[in-house]
Amino acid sequence: MIRDYVLFWTGSTVSFLGARATAVAYPLLALAVLGSPVAAGLIASAGMIPYLVLYLPGGVYVDRRDARTLMIGAETARLATALAMVAAVVTGEPGFVLFALIAFADGTAAVIYSLAEVNLLRGLVDQPKIAGALAGNEARTSVAGLLGRPVGGFLFGLGQAVPFAGGVLTSVVSIGTLAFLRRVPPGPRTEKKVLAAEIAEGLRWLVRDHYLRATTTLSGLVSNVACGTYMSPR
Repeated sequence: MIRDYVLFWTGSTVSFLGARATAVAYPLLALAVLGSPVAAGLIASAGMIPYLVLYLPGGVYVDRRDARTLMIGAETARLATALAMVAAVVTGEPGFVLFALIAFADGTAAVIYSLAEVNLLRGLVDQPKIAGALAGNEARTSVAGLLGRPVGGFLFGLGQAVPFAGGVLTSVVSIGTLAFLRRVPPGPRTEKKVLAAEIAEGLRWLVRDHYLRATTTLSGLVSNVACGTYMSPR
């Protein structure tokens, strides 16, 4: 149990650092290559679209699947996007469409990974310890987020392809740690519902819960309006 948690925590931390670093590199590279702040902003936004449209259906989908397999698949997709960016930078200047498509694919993989990550953690940790494990995971997310952005900027200063090469390395490490984790099957389901019905049920539950409704609203306002910060994947 301890071994699995250490592997999970190590791989997840490395993956998140790589995701933050490459997320910063996308708009920096777009600005350097395309010379347009508007294009750089649109490319950064392309990476955030999956967070707006996929989180609810993605959460239902993840609950029905093996979390570790989904995380490996998502990290493999991130590995492919990082390799594509390295190849694009080395062989020639990547265009706007390629930038946007890769950023969108990277964001989609990040959504699936983050959703499956919580399910996997719940299966690896005993129920009495789950609150502490989730809190530690959030602390790791905050620390890695703070470190990932300056690291991404520093690596970009060394070379335009360097942050994405770093993303390749972090994805390989993450996949390696996940491969050694034991499989955690999805939780039992009492009845099978269509995707839209489960999403609607979850939204109704959120609306009825006064505390979660208030904290969710406040968190969204603080993150997206008051702070005005760019939320990179994971």
